[in-house]
Amino acid sequence: VESKQDWCTKTGNSREIPVADDLLTVLRDLPRACDYVFLNTNGKKYGYHLTERVKRLAKRIGLDGLTLHTLRNTFISHLVMSGVDLVTVKELAGHSDIKTTMRYAHLAPEHLRKSIGKLPY
Repeated sequence: VESKQDWCTKTGNSREIPVADDLLTVLRDLPRACDYVFLNTNGKKYGYHLTERVKRLAKRIGLDGLTLHTLRNTFISHLVMSGVDLVTVKELAGHSDIKTTMRYAHLAPEHLRKSIGKLPY
């Protein structure tokens, strides 16, 4: 993913997010004529209006209200609900403060219950 030149993260730091092995295999196997995976109908990389394009596509397929931000929140929520430790979730989400990640901690009650079961009593 490449951001526009005048945009940066809230912290001003760049970051890399790993891609799942299965997805990486699919992406590598896609036939393409350039380095970009997602191209517009003219065969060019998407411009600066990707957010609006995602909203329109989501509405067209019946997912009205879906945005890049809701996809991000869903990603973080699923990590927590899958039992990924909050420090790792923090890093993947790009949160500079663990307090931000802690907002999602309530989503993992089963993980908390299983953690108690690891104690030797």
